[in-house]
Amino acid sequence: MHIEPTVIRGGVCQYLAKNAQSVQLFVTGPRSRSCDTGKPGPVECSTLTVRGDQL
Repeated sequence: MHIEPTVIRGGVCQYLAKNAQSVQLFVTGPRSRSCDTGKPGPVECSTLTVRGDQL
């Protein structure tokens, strides 16, 4: 299993959060609540993309 951490900022994060695949886990912090709510403002998300046959 291979895990790829990625930090995504801005509107792209909101798009990916709405269209997330089952193998992607989105982790947000206190400053990143707008990523989940869709409200304007500073957005930062951390994604973990898991690649492999087993999760």
